[in-house]
Formats: sequence, structure tokens, C-alpha cells
Amino acid sequence: MFALLFRFHSYADHSFIGVWIRDHTFALAIIEAIHLIGITLMLGTICTVNFRLFGFALKSRPVHEVVEGFGRWTTVGYIWVFSTGILLFIAEALKLHDNAAWPAKIVFLFLAILVQSTMYRSVIKPGKAEASPWMAKLTAALSMLFWFGTGFAGRAIGFF
Repeated sequence: MFALLFRFHSYADHSFIGVWIRDHTFALAIIEAIHLIGITLMLGTICTVNFRLFGFALKSRPVHEVVEGFGRWTTVGYIWVFSTGILLFIAEALKLHDNAAWPAKIVFLFLAILVQSTMYRSVIKPGKAEASPWMAKLTAALSMLFWFGTGFAGRAIGFF
């Protein structure tokens, strides 16, 4: 299993894209900056919807309206973050292979995506969050836990 992962990381690290990013002085910094802007956009919209699910913000609006208002921006944030994240991975794949925080980031990311694509989709349907506030709050809490866990583990990569 680890040999297969190492081969995958090695292939990504030695790919044309990985070498190009590492060979160009400002490429990695620019990609990281764009990644952070995407994270801000994505988490800003997700947190706003989560605050509505908790009942902290936008109480006068139904949940599905809040989601509809932020949906496009959340999608743009996802695309931005995942595309730049893939580039960042390719540029430093072998470093990440040996990094203790990398597996934690991947686990948190998987759980965050799982919550967003299952529980979240269910609770944001019209009238669903209002009919089951405990489920809405649980979904928001898990979403916040896993997305911020992804961020903290990602930040920890720089320290390991």
C-alpha cells in the first residue's frame, strides 16, 4: 500500500507540472495565494450557511434561500480551492508523502466532502432545516469541524 502511494507521489512530483512549478520562482507562491483566496471564498459562504443553520444569522430568511444566494460563490470557491490544491500537491508530492499532517488533512477533507454531499444536501431542502432544527445544527457543527480540521491540518503541514 505504502509502495503504491510512494509511486503515485513520486510520479506527481516528477511530472512536467510539478517540475515546472518548482522551477519557476514565483509559481508556488502565486498558486498558494490563489488557493488562500479560494479558501476564504469557499469557507466564507459555507460558514454563512452554517450560521443560518445554527440560527445565529439571517434568521428572517429560509435556509434554502440563503443557500441559493451563496450557491454559485461556494461552487466557484470549491473549483478554485480544488484546482489550486491539486497543483500544490503535484508541486510538493514527495514532501507531502513524508509529512505527518498530510494524512490528517486528507481524512478531514474526505469527511468534510462527505458531510457536504450527504447531510448538507438533505438539510438544505426547502423546509427541512426548519422542520428538524437539531439535524440542521448537527450538520452545521460537523461541517465546521471537518472544514476547519482540514484547514488546521493543512496549516500544520508547514510545521512537520
